[in-house]
Amino acid sequence: MTPMHSTGAVVEPAPGRLATARHLALIVGLSVAYESLFIGYGLNLIDEAWPLYAVWQIQAGGILYREVSFVFPPGHLLAAWIGQLLDPPGLIVARTLYAAFSVALCAAFYFLCRQLMPVRFALLACVALAVAAPNSHLMHVIFGYRYMVFSVLALLAFARRIRGGDSRWMLVAGLLLGVGAFFRLGPPFAAGCGLGVAVLAIDRDWRCWRRDWSWLALGLLLVIAPLLCWCAATIGIETLWREIVIRPASMLVEQSLASWVGEPSVRPHPLEDDALERITEKIREVVEADMRGSPSG
Repeated sequence: MTPMHSTGAVVEPAPGRLATARHLALIVGLSVAYESLFIGYGLNLIDEAWPLYAVWQIQAGGILYREVSFVFPPGHLLAAWIGQLLDPPGLIVARTLYAAFSVALCAAFYFLCRQLMPVRFALLACVALAVAAPNSHLMHVIFGYRYMVFSVLALLAFARRIRGGDSRWMLVAGLLLGVGAFFRLGPPFAAGCGLGVAVLAIDRDWRCWRRDWSWLALGLLLVIAPLLCWCAATIGIETLWREIVIRPASMLVEQSLASWVGEPSVRPHPLEDDALERITEKIREVVEADMRGSPSG
């Protein structure tokens, strides 16, 4: 007989391991195939070259957020840093790492979708995501979405908390959100707020709420506390807040329609104009030489 939910709805049986493996192979294979088409395509001087330029400045002795102008958490520089170390100037290696994040997101998203919809629709959604993922190389509007993989994994940990009732899964979720915040603030913040509210829905006991919130907060602090300690000892917490929270929000305001009908509300960073000029002059020459396979000089 077809399994039925207590409400009378038909429950689709979970796919076996072989079917899951086939679905993952299809999703990952399609994502890898499409991502590979974009590894050597074009150059976005601002969105892709800025991390490379910031890494150059750090390697020259600059301190991030003080001498080095950057508006995202330090993890956003990781791919550029590895690229610089392995194959300067690092664009191709960085793009390969970006692609790996995108592929991982597609795979993780498949398991999350299975919690919310029939398996066939989960497969369809992730196939569509795999095809759309390479646009992140070309459009900064969704440039940071690849780091949503950490938020998706945190939601999967929360699903285990719901099914098994073990609050320690909230610690795992907090750790994953903390790692995600090290790369980009938006997705982990949204997922963290969602988990905080969801805790209220799965239990009616305030002691369960306190326990779940405590595990979630502990996981976040275990990851974020070292970064905050470094900032407190070097640039200051206020500088970190200004550079990765206030300034990106101000940039969005300046890019909106309102910025065309009045005086700018926030002055640009004093290093931004100089950085953009150097990016235009130096990064284009070096990176395009690297993409042609010729010496960069």
